[in-house]
Amino acid sequence: MHKMITLYHSLVAALLGLYVGAAWLLLGLFGRGVGLGRTLSLGPMYLSMTLLIALTILFLPAIVFCGMRAWQRSSRNPDRFRRFVSLPTLARVFSLQGVLFFALLLGLETPWARILKTDWKAVARGLVTTPAPRALPSDDSIGFPELPLSSRDPFAWTVTDLDGNATPMASLVGKPLFVNFWATWCPPCRAELPNIQRLYESLTDADAAVLLISNEEPETVKPFLDENGYTFPCYLSEDDPPFPFAVSSIPATFIVAPDGAIAFHHVGPVAWDGGRTREFLIGLAGAAEVAPAPDASVAEPVIPAPSTAELAVSPNS
Repeated sequence: MHKMITLYHSLVAALLGLYVGAAWLLLGLFGRGVGLGRTLSLGPMYLSMTLLIALTILFLPAIVFCGMRAWQRSSRNPDRFRRFVSLPTLARVFSLQGVLFFALLLGLETPWARILKTDWKAVARGLVTTPAPRALPSDDSIGFPELPLSSRDPFAWTVTDLDGNATPMASLVGKPLFVNFWATWCPPCRAELPNIQRLYESLTDADAAVLLISNEEPETVKPFLDENGYTFPCYLSEDDPPFPFAVSSIPATFIVAPDGAIAFHHVGPVAWDGGRTREFLIGLAGAAEVAPAPDASVAEPVIPAPSTAELAVSPNS
């Protein structure tokens, strides 16, 4: 029994230590971005700096205390860590915690089906091969709108939910909207989805809505959302939406005022759950309640030109 317990603590410390250490090594060598925004995509698996910090904090006690306990029980010096009287209890508690969370991580959060189908040789070649710099695309490839500009209603188009039910975009106007265009294959899009999920959860009691729009098939989008536990409303768009929603890079985010005006537009990933986004959406709802009736003689507001961000991804690339 003595040897079994020593072996158990040794295996827990080694397994979790190797997992965390390998993750830090891979993220450090092959990740992209800086600071908390550093990320790494390995086939179907995705790792971010914030996630790795959380996993390290979660597993580090089990690694340390199990390692100390295994060293104590296998040492020829019986007095090693003798003054640390709570070490056996701490090793038991944190080893159980570490094993439980590691099992949940492997069983629930790891996409085993896609991992088994992934060409890992190609993934490895992509890690060690530095892509050649690409020339900037010509402006011939930019989708400028036809002139003269159409006066088409920007909400005169229809999206469908993941069950195939059609929803006119015009029916969603009337409250502040957070509209995000994304795709499952887009790493910057995936990076901001956990933040959008937290934003959505923070607005459950507010008079504002969050919706995401993808041009992919429901057979692709629905399993991805289910695997990652995302519950925000997601719609699919088969046709190209009108200006200004006809985006050429994703992720692209619009905040729409209750009267249908585009209040904000940003291209690129953002941590949308920081607080200011929620305050802005709630502020739009409050402003709509106290705003006077519009004067028919006043011209319609001009929709601001879209901004750009370096981390955006072109859907056509």
